[in-house]
Amino acid sequence: GPQRLSDPSTWTYSDNPILWALKWCLGLWEGPNGKGAPQVDFQVGGIGAKPSGIDFPAFVAAANVSDANGWTVAAYPNTDDDKSQVLDGFLQAGGCVYAQRAGKISCIQRAAPRASVVTISAADTAGPLEIDTAASRIDRINTLRPRFWSEAHRWQMTALDGEITAQTYRDEDGAARTRGLDFPFVSNARQCGQLAALQIANTREGIAGVIPLKPHMQRVRPGDAFTITEPGFVLNGVKCLCLNTDYDPATGVVRFSFVSETDAKYPFAMGQNPTPPAPQVLTPVDPGFVSPPEAGDWTIIVRPPSPGGSQLPGFDLTGIVSNSTATAIIVEWGL
Repeated sequence: GPQRLSDPSTWTYSDNPILWALKWCLGLWEGPNGKGAPQVDFQVGGIGAKPSGIDFPAFVAAANVSDANGWTVAAYPNTDDDKSQVLDGFLQAGGCVYAQRAGKISCIQRAAPRASVVTISAADTAGPLEIDTAASRIDRINTLRPRFWSEAHRWQMTALDGEITAQTYRDEDGAARTRGLDFPFVSNARQCGQLAALQIANTREGIAGVIPLKPHMQRVRPGDAFTITEPGFVLNGVKCLCLNTDYDPATGVVRFSFVSETDAKYPFAMGQNPTPPAPQVLTPVDPGFVSPPEAGDWTIIVRPPSPGGSQLPGFDLTGIVSNSTATAIIVEWGL
């Protein structure tokens, strides 16, 4: 649109929580020259990061999700507040968490399903995986008692009417596992309930870990989803969310920190489905099973006997071993 960052006269008001987070990152500026434009006059609030230090595409994508969900923000931070906590509050109101991308301020939205951008097989890995197979009982909850900043109560932190709970998870746990949670920059009760339901579902994601990958996987960034497709892997078929990447220039290995991502939790949190989703599970692996060769790995050329009997019948077998865990080749043949 017509708005320009360097010209405050073109700015219009928005109650999108992620755009407020972006504004907080850029900082609040005042003075006669820039009249509020970043990096011109005097900083009076916010973080004051330069645009080159902010991951704008991540904020734009998250802001679009907040608009689609109809989420808004109301806040009155001041210079006494911790800058990082204010940023976390804005991001929380938009269903996001703080992240860094190549040293830039970024965010990961966990408020809408996302498509898997890549599939990962054994050929992409650069070492063994580290996996947690279940969420911690300390972190795994089934009930929240949230509070939000209510305009109807003269802008006081007010408890939501009733608790947000998932009865399926309560039955699974055998009791209520309750926790309180504040949403200081959320002024809408419906939005508060949706964010609380999302928080419950996120704590139930039971698969997390670190996977080392080869250099060509550097294009995957925090916030991207990927799917592991490798028969024989315990993670085969599991959709995951990349939380962080760590690149080692000496070896070329990039390590992904990830958590499982269940798309069905979003309809539950938004009130479209009353039943919470079952978390993804690992695929049992038979240690005695060795996967067979892939189609096209091996070719057979038959050598029939010659009419005069000078050549015995046989065959030529040529190919490669695509299974990196195989230690021997077995060829069975008969007369």
